[in-house]
Amino acid sequence: MARAWLDVDTYGLSSVAEQMRALNLVSPSDVQRAATRLLRDGAFASVVVGNAEAVKAQLERFTKVEIMGEIGPANESRSDAKPNPSVKPQIKSPTKPE
Repeated sequence: MARAWLDVDTYGLSSVAEQMRALNLVSPSDVQRAATRLLRDGAFASVVVGNAEAVKAQLERFTKVEIMGEIGPANESRSDAKPNPSVKPQIKSPTKPE
């Protein structure tokens, strides 16, 4: 209670009772409107902890699954990725305009 009182005084906030009244006036549709506005274009990720193979098998039915540390297409394009010695680079000679 003392911390709340100090925050009201320090930051010039309305009283705790007034903050609670304002909070109780927020409706579920108000929250939905704010969430839609704030989260509509965001990229989101979920983190799941557990047996990687079991979790992957269950989640792949619903969404793309990426296992941390697993080498795949997303990691191959990184500039710090180590080259694979079994893959020979293909060098194309420049073409001359005719």
